[in-house]
Amino acid sequence: MFRIISYNIRYNNPADGTNAWPHRQEGVTALLRHHQPDLFGLQEVLHAQLTALAAALPDYGWLGVGRDDGVQAGEYAPIFYRRDRFSLQESGHFWLSATPEQVGTFGWDAACVRIATWAILLDETTQQTLFHLNTHFDHRGMTAQLASAALLQRVLAQQAVAQPAIVTGDFNCTPESATYRALTTP
Repeated sequence: MFRIISYNIRYNNPADGTNAWPHRQEGVTALLRHHQPDLFGLQEVLHAQLTALAAALPDYGWLGVGRDDGVQAGEYAPIFYRRDRFSLQESGHFWLSATPEQVGTFGWDAACVRIATWAILLDETTQQTLFHLNTHFDHRGMTAQLASAALLQRVLAQQAVAQPAIVTGDFNCTPESATYRALTTP
């Protein structure tokens, strides 16, 4: 048994005034410390936010890339894991698009470039591996949401053969939506 959190921390937008990242950073860090998740997936994380969180949470390893250039530009969908519980075996990322291996690609009718981050982690307690995928679906493009759900289902079908899978993310949908049904129907 382990504790997992999925958390859209909202990107650092100075126009947010008192809700901008400098005013929220301490609260986000305190929440994560309080709940002590073994794994967590974040969404809307800019590079400066990521480095601040990594410095404030030294017990965690992390992985992810910026969605715009596959390095540091744009939002990340990073995965964090407790170093004393998990060891990273393999990792990667792909874009939520018709060309998922092509860096910075827009998917279908998406308003923004979207990315998924994945990791195969060894649970040092059980000596079993697990597959963790974290993502952030588009907030406008309904075709992009459905196609992204289908893409995730394909990736999960390949990975779940070898180990259990955990998916975290902001899917920008409600339980009544076609996207939700596509994600939750085998």
